[in-house]
Amino acid sequence: MTAAAQVLGLDRASDHLAVRWLGIDIGGTTTDVVAIASDGEVLASGQAATRPGAGLVPGTLEAIAALDVELDALVGVGIGVPGQVDRETGTVRLAVNLGLGAAPVPLAREVKDVLGARVVLENDVRAAALGAHRVLAPEAEVLVFVGLGTGVAAGVVIDGRPHRGAHGLAGEIGHVVIDPDGEPCGCGAQGCLETVISGSAVRRRWGVEVAAAGHALVAAAAAGDTRAQGILDDVVAHLDLMVQWLAHTYGADVIVLGGGLGRLGDPLLVPLRHRLRERAGRSDVAARVVGPERVWCAPAEIPLGAVGAAAVADAPIRPIEGAAIRLARRPEGRDGLPASIKT
Repeated sequence: MTAAAQVLGLDRASDHLAVRWLGIDIGGTTTDVVAIASDGEVLASGQAATRPGAGLVPGTLEAIAALDVELDALVGVGIGVPGQVDRETGTVRLAVNLGLGAAPVPLAREVKDVLGARVVLENDVRAAALGAHRVLAPEAEVLVFVGLGTGVAAGVVIDGRPHRGAHGLAGEIGHVVIDPDGEPCGCGAQGCLETVISGSAVRRRWGVEVAAAGHALVAAAAAGDTRAQGILDDVVAHLDLMVQWLAHTYGADVIVLGGGLGRLGDPLLVPLRHRLRERAGRSDVAARVVGPERVWCAPAEIPLGAVGAAAVADAPIRPIEGAAIRLARRPEGRDGLPASIKT
């Protein structure tokens, strides 16, 4: 049984069910894959290294093959991928962290040619937002998921549907310029939010080459490294600003922090909620719009991006009972559930 299956409350009695949907989440570093049965159960999950550029399509097919499941009954595949996704043509472009430029890559067609099933593309963070909505807070009217990984982006679900915007680039907050004199960004601009709070930014700013820079930074800060603590404090300060933008702009019931840095959990959530709580104590508007109980960290053990990608391809997804209550109260145990979320 996979870790995802255990978390979603499944047992081996479901292992005989046929795989009907695949959900694939292509990140800047890794690719997650889940196999979903007709009743929404996760039958298998796996992870492989992402192959950027010309390796994107073969790397995706290799990740599927590594799952080692029978696909004879497959009816749909959902793929979450960074960049500008054209759902009509099944192409993706402008994915800086995958080495994709302005030329469209026909990812859906090439995967369909191999698997023979319907393939639907969605922006990766938007797919993760849909996964968070389906699994964690299906009653939320507005849910925002922020991917803090190799880059930074937000996905928004409104009334159960992903919000894509006029050009399919809604939520690309990582490329909002916050410091015109800041570090150059891969998008060509300077001082983007992504140059401050992404995983790659943390690695660059700290100057320590480790595989999990965020975890290493937190460990160093806890051990008394004042420089590491300073970087961590600055990341939290910018997260605070970002959360305020998103909460006020979208009127979000919930903002979920995910990706590599989001999975750090308490070391980010505790100081961030402290800032939000202090502001809420001074401002009735802040208390109503950006209360600390509205900001959650995504459970590290659930591949929300891959599950959401399967949902994009119309796979039914089972929610985790009571997840909203637990996440709203974590870690302090004193925050209540947002009044707008019914469980």
